Amino acid sequence: MKNTERKFIIACIIVVSFFTILAGRFIIYNTGLYPSGFEMNINDVHIESETQEETYIVELKNFRAGEYSVVFDYITGSDAILKVYSIAGYDYKTDAMPVFMEKQITAGEGAFNHSFTLDDEYQGVTFVLQSEGSVSLTNIKVVSDDVVFADRAIFYNWLIIVVAVLAAYAVYLVLKTRERGALYPALFVLLCLVAICLISNSIYLFTDNSVHGCDVKFHLFRTKAIAESMLNGNIPNRLNGVSYFGYGYANPLLYPELFLYIPAAWITKGMSDLGALKLFCILINCLAVFVAYYSFDKMSHNRYISLAATVLYTMSSYKLINIYVRVALGETLFMTFLPLAVYALYTFFYEEKPRWFLLALSVGGIVQSQILGVLLTCIILGLLFVLFTIDKVIKKEFNFIIIKDLIKSVIWVAVANLWFIVPFLNAYFNYDLIMFNQDEMTEWFFNELLSAKGFLSPFIMAGDKSVFSSAGVVVLAGICGAIALCCISLLKFKEDRAIVLPAAIMTVFFAVICTDIIDWQKMMSVKPIKIFMTTLQFAFRFEALFLILLCFVIVFTSRKLTGRKAEILSAVFALIILVATLPNMADFAMKADFGRTDNTYGSYGVDQVLEYLKPGADMQREVLVEKEVTRSDNISISSYAKDGINIDFSVKTDGNNGWVQLPLFYYDDYYAVTESGDRLKVYSDDRALLYVEIPENMGEELISVRFGDSWIYRVPLYISVAFIAATFMALLLDLYKRKIK
Repeated sequence: MKNTERKFIIACIIVVSFFTILAGRFIIYNTGLYPSGFEMNINDVHIESETQEETYIVELKNFRAGEYSVVFDYITGSDAILKVYSIAGYDYKTDAMPVFMEKQITAGEGAFNHSFTLDDEYQGVTFVLQSEGSVSLTNIKVVSDDVVFADRAIFYNWLIIVVAVLAAYAVYLVLKTRERGALYPALFVLLCLVAICLISNSIYLFTDNSVHGCDVKFHLFRTKAIAESMLNGNIPNRLNGVSYFGYGYANPLLYPELFLYIPAAWITKGMSDLGALKLFCILINCLAVFVAYYSFDKMSHNRYISLAATVLYTMSSYKLINIYVRVALGETLFMTFLPLAVYALYTFFYEEKPRWFLLALSVGGIVQSQILGVLLTCIILGLLFVLFTIDKVIKKEFNFIIIKDLIKSVIWVAVANLWFIVPFLNAYFNYDLIMFNQDEMTEWFFNELLSAKGFLSPFIMAGDKSVFSSAGVVVLAGICGAIALCCISLLKFKEDRAIVLPAAIMTVFFAVICTDIIDWQKMMSVKPIKIFMTTLQFAFRFEALFLILLCFVIVFTSRKLTGRKAEILSAVFALIILVATLPNMADFAMKADFGRTDNTYGSYGVDQVLEYLKPGADMQREVLVEKEVTRSDNISISSYAKDGINIDFSVKTDGNNGWVQLPLFYYDDYYAVTESGDRLKVYSDDRALLYVEIPENMGEELISVRFGDSWIYRVPLYISVAFIAATFMALLLDLYKRKIK
């Protein structure tokens, strides 16, 4: 392509993107779609009571700071009181929520209209009516003229950006495609990908229902903790200050959180925690679809096969269950980057220029997604590396430069992620934490994880029952297509047998592992297998390996298929997968209760995950809510301030030594320092709570309690930041040199 053509295409893309954003914002702002205010109608409420009591009317979520009005018509035989409570301010000690509006309703008939102001963000509010006699309320409305709801506002802005990107990409396809008749198939594939992203894959996330799954609290509290640390300027976040009522939680040290800074940033801009989580899930789904298609298309050079493999990979029951049943964000992110890692390794053997940096970026993304995902990635890339090497050795085409490029990728991943890896290893090997033991995990493994019989069945688990889902049909169609393509490839391209046959065998092997065909009771009696499987925790995690291998077999065996017959075969295969896939979300939405509107996650603080706590941490409610500072009798405290996991307090002694117990769980890297710079001893009791030892003859001092001041946290961070900056500077310099040439 000539330089003039390239500049013309870039200019067109910029112009189309700009005007798409401009037009989108104009439409949103001028058609009433932009949430500058709202009116919420509530169903009629009729209350019959003989004694004074509080009767629940309605609970509303995600209120923003601003002016509100409550309007309704009433008929009452006695005086009544309308109260509005803050859900976010719930106090376990008193079992009460704070009232921020209370208004009397006089007996008789009339219309009620009262305004109230929210000065702060509230997760939700509850309207309650207190009366002594019968009351009838009708035409209840909550109205606001000036409130901007951040969930909708941020969502619309992102939607406009997505539309602008897709419009720009469509222009790129139009201007780039020169072959006659090739434009319409390209645009058709683009529309299919958008449909997969926003309609099939994410349609349930656009509803008002909350995401409900076994890990949703865990990820909500992680995200809220990051948002809090960002507001406090504490980046990167090393300790969770939201979970367990602010007692501190070490999951950021042992669970990668880099990508959660995206929804956390939305929360800092006013979006609700659940809204941010849902939008983040939509973003993951879109990214997964386009990454999968890009990777498969680069390996197969067949748009229809790539589309079919993309649908198979991103719309399988395993992927949907990870989003909607388990809300397993780490696992879903890991699956998003895995196809890119497979394609990057593929380039080492089958393309002129190995994409070592692409391999480094994709594996680095997996490192920042899920630790167990790293283990699974090593398995799949290791197996493919062996297959590719055997293939090249047989053909006498193996080049040892491949090893050099692989080492470069490994070094880049290690150094760029040093800021997370070093603290992780320090916490994993040096902290005394609660972890699942092998016997517990073995029992869990048998009782819970194999009961669903894997994803090969056209059924999914909905609570305690199985319901039909077309998700299983997708996988079965994919298997049939892969078998057909394998047969064609083995007949026509005998030179690929060294890869096709072993890859097909491994695909079947991982499929079998995901079911209970194997006698796992006997298998787990072998100690190495038991250690490995209990470390992996879930047998169905092999489904990710099965899916990527199945898709690889499909795209690899179709990479040499050309001509009209190949196009027809590919189109039919893609159509089968697409048709089988479309009802998936309907199955999830209608037949399985994976979303509920009665979300009560609130700010209650307990996420019910005992991992990463020190042994002895008492998880009883009466201990956790005991947030007052306790101290020895000879210590007096004149000031106290808690900001997340940071505490500042002033103490004074009577001349003898003493102690102060703080509402924090103890971890080894906590430290206490006086205003004059002296370090004080910190230790824990049998409940793993943090104590500060106050030495004798210490005058009145301001003491600060902080976490993570050692070189383990600072030096690796500086190295990673400097290394990443140097890498991208080198890339920019390389691009500049190419442009000059």
